[in-house]
Amino acid sequence: MAGNVIDLDRRADSYAAAEDAQAEAERPAFEAFREEAEALQISELAEKGGETLPANTPLDFASFAINESSESMEERMLADKYVLGRMAIMGQFTVFYAAPNAGKTLITIKLLTERLAAGGIDGRNVFYINADDTYKGLVIKRKLAETYGFSILAPGHNDFKPDMLAEVLRNRVAAGTATECIVILDTLKKFTDLMSKSVSTAFGNVIRAFITSGGTVIGLAHVNKYKNDDGESVYSGTTDIVDDSDCAYIIDVVEDNG
Repeated sequence: MAGNVIDLDRRADSYAAAEDAQAEAERPAFEAFREEAEALQISELAEKGGETLPANTPLDFASFAINESSESMEERMLADKYVLGRMAIMGQFTVFYAAPNAGKTLITIKLLTERLAAGGIDGRNVFYINADDTYKGLVIKRKLAETYGFSILAPGHNDFKPDMLAEVLRNRVAAGTATECIVILDTLKKFTDLMSKSVSTAFGNVIRAFITSGGTVIGLAHVNKYKNDDGESVYSGTTDIVDDSDCAYIIDVVEDNG
């Protein structure tokens, strides 16, 4: 028994070391994302009604006041409509945390396909970005996408890269096509550095701009390797993603004692 315990500890340490190495390798992309997001925020402050303000124009609250009529905005307002069971609502940023192999992807796919089969959401507006899977897993999801009419994206296919996400979301906002667009990010750590407050905050700002334009984002993420003192799973990373999301869930495996 003692040998098994030591072996498990070694596996856990090896797994943690591998994740740290992967995070370090991905950090340049995350830093580029943060710099790009910060530059975007600055450029947005210099715009008014789609036109660039003259150089050296003093910023004032009136320059950014919303002039669109409430009736026009109301026409684009989404009714409370669920995307996944009764958990993820259209027009919100929802995050599901769970341990690796705990079933968060399986649950997401099942609830998504059930909703698509029942109607209410258009599969042509659903984009599942599968950034943490094997080729076999990708093929299985592609078959489901063909059956239910939604789109699958994956790094390395059609030149897609995770760091393109921010630009695509901004393009949707600028073109007015964010409304009813549903983006599922599997997993979240492939698109932002969950351990960095500055990068997570910049990521949250881009997501929020998309959400306030009528878009929907669902993120899947991991919990920490170790549970808290009460034996409960704890989300991985800083509090920023949880704070910036509209709803966050922690999925835990519960033993069935009959």
